[in-house]
Amino acid sequence: MSSSINRFLENWKFMTNRLKLQVTTLLLISCLMSGISHAQKCQGKELDGTIERVEKEDNKTDKNDSENTLETENHTNNGYIDSYQAMELGQVTAVTIMMQGQRALSAGNTSLAITKFRRAIDMDNEDMDAHRYYAEALEKKLRSQVDKDPELFNECVRQWLTVMRNIVGDEKGMSIRGVNPIADLYGDEDHAIMAKNHLVKLTGSAPKFWETNAHYLKKVLKPSTENVAGTVVKK
Repeated sequence: MSSSINRFLENWKFMTNRLKLQVTTLLLISCLMSGISHAQKCQGKELDGTIERVEKEDNKTDKNDSENTLETENHTNNGYIDSYQAMELGQVTAVTIMMQGQRALSAGNTSLAITKFRRAIDMDNEDMDAHRYYAEALEKKLRSQVDKDPELFNECVRQWLTVMRNIVGDEKGMSIRGVNPIADLYGDEDHAIMAKNHLVKLTGSAPKFWETNAHYLKKVLKPSTENVAGTVVKK
């Protein structure tokens, strides 16, 4: 009987110790899992903070890039500054000077427009548009005069002839002494045809397609004031 009780007590003690060991193990595991969870939460918060900072920096960079791109687009077009932007930026080119002349002509300041167009031609004599606008300004001033200035008339005729016959520009080498039947017959409306109409209004005729520039000018130009003043009249 006593031996049975002893075995029971020993088994009870063994089971108790085992239970304590299991409880202790569970507690250790629980603490370990809690620590891991806490560490993961900390790492997650740190990661979230890092991602948030990166996103903010990316957004800031994108915003700066967008502003820089917009600013660049406001001043350039694929790296090229157009004429209006160049004029606004104060750049002096034949085109910007010509545009200033156009503004002056539209505002009714013909004399200033003539000066601007003449300067644009001096800077780039091959710009056909500059010759065209210069001729328009000269003709406008000429029509406002009661006593027509022969020198102004002659210069206006020369400029319109330059435009009509492509004496300057990309097609200047296609004629001989101004004779270019193809250009005379199939000229573009913005230059050749317009110039031809203005010459007809000014002089009463346009050069024939076989007529040289020198022959036409000799026929339509007026004697200048200097030539008249230098003429000696015999009695």
